[in-house]
Amino acid sequence: MRLRWSIFAQLLTLTALLVLGSLALGAWAAAAAAERTAREQAARQVKEVLETLEDANFPLTETVVDLLKKLSGFEFVVVDPSGRAFSTFADGGLPLPTVLEEGKSSLGVRRPTPRLLLGERRLIGARHYLASAAAAPLGKANAGSAAAVWLDEEHLAQASAGTRLFLGMLFGGGAIAAVLIAVLISTWFARRLRRLKLQAQRIADGDFRESAVAGPEDELASLARALNETAVRLAAATESLRRAERLQLLGRLGGGLAHQLRNHVAGARLAIEVGGDAEALSVALRQLALAEQDLQRFLEVGRDQGGERKELRSSQIVDETLELLRPRARHLGIELLWTPPAEDCTIVADAAQLRHIIANLAINALEAAGPGGGVTIEQQNDADHLEWRVSDTGPGPPQELAATLFEPFVSGKPHGIGLGLAVVKHAAEQHGGTVHYERANGRTVFVVRLPWRTLPSDVTAPSPHR
Repeated sequence: MRLRWSIFAQLLTLTALLVLGSLALGAWAAAAAAERTAREQAARQVKEVLETLEDANFPLTETVVDLLKKLSGFEFVVVDPSGRAFSTFADGGLPLPTVLEEGKSSLGVRRPTPRLLLGERRLIGARHYLASAAAAPLGKANAGSAAAVWLDEEHLAQASAGTRLFLGMLFGGGAIAAVLIAVLISTWFARRLRRLKLQAQRIADGDFRESAVAGPEDELASLARALNETAVRLAAATESLRRAERLQLLGRLGGGLAHQLRNHVAGARLAIEVGGDAEALSVALRQLALAEQDLQRFLEVGRDQGGERKELRSSQIVDETLELLRPRARHLGIELLWTPPAEDCTIVADAAQLRHIIANLAINALEAAGPGGGVTIEQQNDADHLEWRVSDTGPGPPQELAATLFEPFVSGKPHGIGLGLAVVKHAAEQHGGTVHYERANGRTVFVVRLPWRTLPSDVTAPSPHR
C-alpha cells in the first residue's frame, strides 16, 4: 500500500526545504563574513598600533608596553638596540615573528621591513596567536629597537561572537518567518486544490452545476473553468443520452407489446385455422381479450398499479392458459403435456400475472423444442409452496447468457425481444416467489416456486386448501 502524501505536505516540505537551505547557506556565508569582518577590524587596530610604535615620541618601557596591552588587548615583544628583549606574556616568553628573527642581527641598520599583519600563526603556551611586526628598527624615541604584536585568536573569536550571535538571531527569525510563510502559502494552495477536488467529485457524482472560480487568475483558475466547461458539456451529453435511452426503452417496450400481441393474435389465428368450430372461436376470443388486457397494461406503464389478488385454483390457471396454446403446439407438431397435482389447491394471487408466467414459459418452451419436440408442465405442492416445472427437449439457453437470462432485453434468439423471462421473474417476485432454470436428463427445466400466502399484510389470506 502506497503512503499517501498530500499536496499540502508536498508544498510545505518543498518550500520549507528551499527556504531552510537558503537560510543555512546564508547563515554560513554570514558567519564567514563575520569572521572576515572581525579579522579586518583586528588588522586595522594592529596597523594603528604598529604605526604608533614606529613614530612614538616616548620610549617603549615595560610600563608603557603593559599599558598598551591593557588598552588594546594585544601581547607585545620589544627588543632594544642592545638585543635585550621583554614581553607582556605572563610566562615571560619572548616569541618574535620570523621576519624579525631573521633581521635580528641587523636591527641597528635602518632599512624598511615589510609589515606583517596577522600573517603568522603560532602556538604559544596553550593558545594560538597571530603575529604582526613593526618595521625594524623603530624610529624616533625607539630608534634601533624592534617590536612584535601578537593577537590571541580567542580574542578574535570573541570579537566575532557578537556579530555571529546577531546574525544567528536574524537568520533564525528569518527561518521561523519563512516556515510560517511556507505554511500559509501551502495552506492557501491546498485549499484551492481541495475546492478543485470537490468540484471534480461533484461532477463524478452527477452534479453538473457550475462552481464559482475564486483566487487569482492563474493555472488553478483555468483548471476550475475547464472543469465548469466539462460539467456543462457532460450535463448536455447526459440529457441527450437520457432522451436516447427513453426513446430506446419506449421502442423496446413497444417491441415487447408487439411480442405479446403477436403471441395472442397468432394463437387466435391458429385456433380459427386449426379448429374452425365454436370452441376454436371461443379460444380466439379469449386470446384477443388477453391482447386487450396487455395493451391496457402497456398504457398504464409507470402508474405502479398492481392487479387484484384473490383466491385462485392453481391448476385452473394452467388449464386456461394451455388451452390457448394447444392450437400452436398442434400446428408445430409438438407434444404439450400437462401433469396437474394429485390434489388441486388454491393460491391467493393476481390471475393475469400467473397466466403470464405459464404463457411465457410455455411459449419459450414450444419455440425451443421445435417441430417434433416435447414440452411438459408439472405442478408439485408442499406445505408452504407450489412449484411449476416447465421443461422442453430443446438445447437450452446459451451458456454465456446464464447469468443474465432473466434480465430485460436479454435473449438468445436471433429475433427475440428478451422480455418473456423478465416478465416471469417480475411476476414471481411480486408474489414472493423465485424462478430459475436447470438442465436435467437432457431437458431444459424452468422452475417457478410460489408461496401460498401472497396477500398484502393488511389483508388476511385464507388458509390453503386442497
